[in-house]
Amino acid sequence: MTTLDEVCDRLYGADPDLFIGARTAAVAQARADGDKALAKQIGALRKPTRSAWLVNLLARRHPDRVAALPDLAARLAAATAAVDLAAMRETGAERT
Repeated sequence: MTTLDEVCDRLYGADPDLFIGARTAAVAQARADGDKALAKQIGALRKPTRSAWLVNLLARRHPDRVAALPDLAARLAAATAAVDLAAMRETGAERT
C-alpha cells in the first residue's frame, strides 16, 4: 500500500508542470486501492511554485549546501550591516 509520504516524494520530486496530472493519477490509484482517506489527502496537496520546487530539488540533491545557508545568510547580513565590503565580497563568493 502506498503512503502519503511516498506520493509526496514522487509529486514534489517531479517537474511542477506535471504535478496536476500526476496528482490526479495518484488520487485515482488511491481510490482504486480503496483508500478514500489517502485519496482525499493527496487531492489536497498543492502544486508547488517553480521556485519552491527548485529549492526542494536543491535540498534533495545537496542537503549539505542547504544546511549551510542559515550560517551564510547570517554572515552576509552582518557584513552588510557593518558595511564591511571585504566581508561582503568574501561571503558573497561563497553563495556559488
